[in-house]
Amino acid sequence: MTMTLFDQDKAMEMYTKEITRNTEIKTAVEVYQEVGTSFPDTIKIIAKKFGFTQDKSKDQVKAYWKGQIPTA
Repeated sequence: MTMTLFDQDKAMEMYTKEITRNTEIKTAVEVYQEVGTSFPDTIKIIAKKFGFTQDKSKDQVKAYWKGQIPTA
């Protein structure tokens, strides 16, 4: 299958948006952790800020949380 230039541009645009969003999530998690926000509260904030379910938010926070993840 051959991709048209439009398809390639669209794919690159989508990829760039995903990378940007992941960077925003990572930065937010790092900042909340640095200022002492608890792991559960960070999950809630990320869920609200990015429109995620609690489960998706927990996965995202786990991915970027530094150090041991609290068990709660």
